[in-house]
Amino acid sequence: MGRRVLLTGGAGYIGSHVAVALVDAGFDVVILDNLSRGRLEAIERAGRIVGVDIPLHVVDLCDTDAVTDVLKTVDPYAVIHVAAYKSVSESVAHPERYERNNVQATDSLATAMERAGVSRVVYASTGSVYGDRTCDAFHETDPTDPINPYASTKLGGEDSLGNFAGRTSAHVACMRFFNVVGAHPSAELGEFGDESTNLLPILMDQLNGKRDSVTIFGTDWDTVDGTCIRDYVHVCDIASALVAALVHIDSIDGKRLFNVGTGIGTSVRALIHAVQDAAGAPINAIDGPRREGDPGVSVAGVARITGELGWVAAHDVASMVQTALAWNERSAVTPA
Repeated sequence: MGRRVLLTGGAGYIGSHVAVALVDAGFDVVILDNLSRGRLEAIERAGRIVGVDIPLHVVDLCDTDAVTDVLKTVDPYAVIHVAAYKSVSESVAHPERYERNNVQATDSLATAMERAGVSRVVYASTGSVYGDRTCDAFHETDPTDPINPYASTKLGGEDSLGNFAGRTSAHVACMRFFNVVGAHPSAELGEFGDESTNLLPILMDQLNGKRDSVTIFGTDWDTVDGTCIRDYVHVCDIASALVAALVHIDSIDGKRLFNVGTGIGTSVRALIHAVQDAAGAPINAIDGPRREGDPGVSVAGVARITGELGWVAAHDVASMVQTALAWNERSAVTPA
């Protein structure tokens, strides 16, 4: 194994896929997660894919002393910080949860890293920091204008790590994810759908009979079919982008922003049609009102990540849907 990486949130959907990608890239991975939303099963499944036992420290990131102790014990080359709450609707209903778990936790991690002398961090942020503006694609040089507490708190995390870099000369890569979907091609690992607010697992639930219908939130947007446009990006591509940032981290001075997406927009209705076609089964989609905090269009400009990190998304929407269906079918037979 190569250099050690501390991965926060490694028991979650994205984090567990990142763990696989890190081990595949030759890194030695240690996970820190409080398991408030992550699952031990996700770590175990990730370990089975790569054939290693991945160590876990069950610690709350807001406990700065405990995080400092873990960092001093693990002595990582770098931290990949994926741990966060991510539901837009929940953030609107409970903004205080998101302030604690996304901003205060990142502040605490930065303090712990400073105490432990760890100076490299790759941070999972979100494309929703750009807000809701009419444009072909968002670029890292565009102004930010979050329209929901989730996005505001992820931007707050970026600011926390920017301050950390300013006072310590740390290397910080802030990776702005667009809409993450799909599952590992082995069908061993994917998104657990019982608590997900993401569209693709909700569609899987409808196929499984767990939902009578799927609501399309808003059909009057100024888009090709009236539904929201999103840049869907495969979770394995997200993981490979984080690894690419880690490989190039020493070339980053201070804080650097990178969009992570395909650069291609897909409407909600088009994704529903793609799932129906791949599954050979109908989706009962009903039209509903717009959901508070949702932007109409969100597509990534990806020139910077391609030019500076050499990263390009490898999966198209068909691959995203196929891997999600394979995970759904396997987990339905062998409960996750």
